[in-house]
Amino acid sequence: MPFGRQRVGFNNPPASLIGFQQILNRSGFFLYSGPPAFGNLIGSVASVAGTDKFGNSYLSGQTTYTQSGGTFLAANLDDPALSALIGLFVYTAASAAGPWTRQGYVYSDLAGDLVLNSGGGAQPASVTLTNNGLVKVGNASHLLATVVSAFNGAVEETWHPVQGGVGFQNSWADSGAANAVTTQYRLNALNETEIVGDLTVPVAGPNAIIFTLPAGYRPAHIQQIPFVIVSQAGGAPQVTTMRAFVGSSGDVTAANFPAGLTSMRVAFPADTSISLDA
Repeated sequence: MPFGRQRVGFNNPPASLIGFQQILNRSGFFLYSGPPAFGNLIGSVASVAGTDKFGNSYLSGQTTYTQSGGTFLAANLDDPALSALIGLFVYTAASAAGPWTRQGYVYSDLAGDLVLNSGGGAQPASVTLTNNGLVKVGNASHLLATVVSAFNGAVEETWHPVQGGVGFQNSWADSGAANAVTTQYRLNALNETEIVGDLTVPVAGPNAIIFTLPAGYRPAHIQQIPFVIVSQAGGAPQVTTMRAFVGSSGDVTAANFPAGLTSMRVAFPADTSISLDA
């Protein structure tokens, strides 16, 4: 039997070190809001999950805890269930005693992809933003616009030219200028009708229907599209008032063009879109 006082040191560590708001023991490091007690755990660093002596359930890895509206929340930085990848894993519990249920996560894998999951399930149910610009839903890769379409229940269409399709009216026409876009429309992934075009304004009677959108591309109520003037000769400048009105009939009607024009070229602004349910 050894004689004398036994020292606490490297070879004889204490079972635990207890401070006013923290405990360090062989299970890990635990931080409390106020004196250590049930429901007061706000942080832990532990190699394995467990329960402290006050009844607080804790997760493995580095975790912070809080509660809101009676629900206990945990933000964990290292979930061994997902190949020990470091990210942010969100858990909830009905009590400080647990059990904890994973609700979602976000992490970056070794390939540089960003993985998102809002359901807490296995990785195949995740959305992955890959480092080469694709969106991966489960195990299938898609372009971003395709994924947006799937989420919104709409289809990303190819463009429909007005000329050779629904046709121009009242002497309106494509400008035909070099590198100018022809007038076209399509449905986008946000359930909107997009319109592009570079147009020659008819000298006589410009304030009239330009073309008519077919059914399925028409808004529920009248919406306005301002024009951008590309060039003008004759007539007073009307930059702030010239526009097209689009209603439930599908008519795209020019308005507020000045009299006395000898020539004018206008364009629909970039990103012109019409909400179909507004």
